[in-house]
Amino acid sequence: YQQLARETADASWLSRSGEALGRAVDLDPKGAVAIAGLAQLAVTQHRFGAAIPLARRALRLDPSTAVARGALGDALLATGRHREAFRHYDRLAGAGPSVGAYARVAQARQLLGRPAGALDALELAIEAGSAIPEQEAWALTRYGVLLVAADRLVDAEGAFRRALRLSPGYVHALAGRARVAAARGRFDVAARRLQTVVERLPSPEYAILHGDALARAGRPEAARRAYSLVHALERVLAANGVRTELSTALFDLDRGVRVADALSRARAAHRAAPGLSAADAVAWGVY
Repeated sequence: YQQLARETADASWLSRSGEALGRAVDLDPKGAVAIAGLAQLAVTQHRFGAAIPLARRALRLDPSTAVARGALGDALLATGRHREAFRHYDRLAGAGPSVGAYARVAQARQLLGRPAGALDALELAIEAGSAIPEQEAWALTRYGVLLVAADRLVDAEGAFRRALRLSPGYVHALAGRARVAAARGRFDVAARRLQTVVERLPSPEYAILHGDALARAGRPEAARRAYSLVHALERVLAANGVRTELSTALFDLDRGVRVADALSRARAAHRAAPGLSAADAVAWGVY
């Protein structure tokens, strides 16, 4: 169910995941796999304070549970406990090659200001592969996004095309190709590609990108319509247990609207999870 939520952006799968995992834990309170699944679900819902004790409980029951260790590292990172998070990422990578382990190492290196090291780690993630094609396509897409940031647009386009060959129609890779078009100044092309993406995978991130591309293409009315979708999608996420204060605060702050309310939401997010992203949002709001 969590994999389906990731592939479809349908947040109702998260509620179903919670119900199934809850029943599993009721049947076997010492089932490390189900408890680890609940920890991963809490991370996906941005309920990091709940994820940490669940992940620690799963690891006490079975220290080899990779899902729990990854979830624990993610939750620690989000709550500002970076060194401890990095130690868990290192242990995860040391236990064996996997997309999830190397992708987390890449994230850590990116936060430490080492973009070349992050790309190296994602190359290892791609090499490790996965039995789930979507996860391998996701690694290629994440690699392509970092290449766009490094202005290596030809290489980025190649990574996105590889992801599409691996998983035909993979919307995250289609969005990646839109990023390449935007980086080349072809905003109309980017907007057309993102229209397709948003129709197939309505998510706040892609609705924002679509609005940005339309605005840069000189179509302000169309951009406003695209942006109007963002808060509606955030409400759907919130109804399925996902905390949205940080993302909605950043969306409003970046556009200079409802600033006082957005700062209040950013501060609430920072109290719940005082990591880098939340600290950045509060600073932006105060500014």
